[in-house]
Amino acid sequence: MTKYVRTKHPNISTYQTRQGKRYRIRKKYYVHSKPKIFDESGKRTIDEAKARLREIEDYIDKNNVGYFQAKKLTINEYYEKMYEHKCSSGQWGAEAQYSIDNIVRNHILPAFGNLTFENLDRQNYQEWIDKKLKTLSRKSVQTIHGYLMTIINDAMYSQIISNNPLIRIHIGESAKPPLNKYISEHDYNIYVNKAEEILNVMDFTMFYLTTFGLRRSEVMGIKKNAIWNKKPHTIVKVKFTRTTRNQKGKRKTKTKTSERFIAVDEKATKYLNEVVKEAQQIKGKNNLFLSDDDLIFINYKTRIPFAVNHLNYIFKILNKATGLNITPHMMRHHFSTQAAIAGVNIEDAARFLGHASKEMTRHYTHIQDETASKVLDLMEEKFKRA
Repeated sequence: MTKYVRTKHPNISTYQTRQGKRYRIRKKYYVHSKPKIFDESGKRTIDEAKARLREIEDYIDKNNVGYFQAKKLTINEYYEKMYEHKCSSGQWGAEAQYSIDNIVRNHILPAFGNLTFENLDRQNYQEWIDKKLKTLSRKSVQTIHGYLMTIINDAMYSQIISNNPLIRIHIGESAKPPLNKYISEHDYNIYVNKAEEILNVMDFTMFYLTTFGLRRSEVMGIKKNAIWNKKPHTIVKVKFTRTTRNQKGKRKTKTKTSERFIAVDEKATKYLNEVVKEAQQIKGKNNLFLSDDDLIFINYKTRIPFAVNHLNYIFKILNKATGLNITPHMMRHHFSTQAAIAGVNIEDAARFLGHASKEMTRHYTHIQDETASKVLDLMEEKFKRA
């Protein structure tokens, strides 16, 4: 019999499996005065369990449980109602609305939209997944599958269906090789040196901040009051973000755990201070003052903040100059890998990167052969200090 141990977090307990510690969520609620229980297990981290509990509590607090009563809705009909509710309640932000809706409408609804949940056939779905793996990467297929699971699980919580007929579907290997997001140290050094050589202060600072694992939306959302010059490291508060669909920005990050503080080195400190001075000069040309709440990356010509995709343009210039093919997001992967090589605790790395769980940090890490000598160097240095 499984033994559950309470944690300091209400409604969350732990238990042991052969694969290690897991977390269970058990939450009591009422529908029309009748008691009900949410009971989920298998969460790998406390952060994952807490995030799921917040989601469940949000359903309960906003009276979301049972907000669909019809039992014969097609998946398309259910999704339309679910999408409207998620957006109007604020559970899905602009970026989530766009990314999820795009995948659901292009992949899931054409194949299964006219079916009711009870008519979902496991074997047919498995064949559909296997067919997708012939043209899409495994990661893409996992994402598509995950969004359908979101719809089905939502239907379960709304008591439309009693169980998930597609749970534990096997997603095999793809015929399409995964995109190589690995950057060697040699290529990284070439890229950074070339960036400092050919980019102006504004552009180099935007680029250089990606080497600390910041997302594009986070770099382009940095305001003057987010920079704290403290010793021994300057601190950047990641809170305000901008996206291509929300250029004016929003006062919340991709996820709650994405809101964080990061430390940057002397070079980043130097360039950030120069950027603030230049931003003030640009604003001064319009007889304006750079306030604490102003964005710091301002276009020299237009005298307004750079568009979010300007960062991609910077990388395009560098790719042409170096002959490499690197994206802003690959810098995030590189930072995660270097943190792992240096022996940074994975929970600390996850917090620094703003990941909801350390599993995502593991996914970002690409340790290859060249790291063996680095690990040895670190060990030798450790023994020298002992």
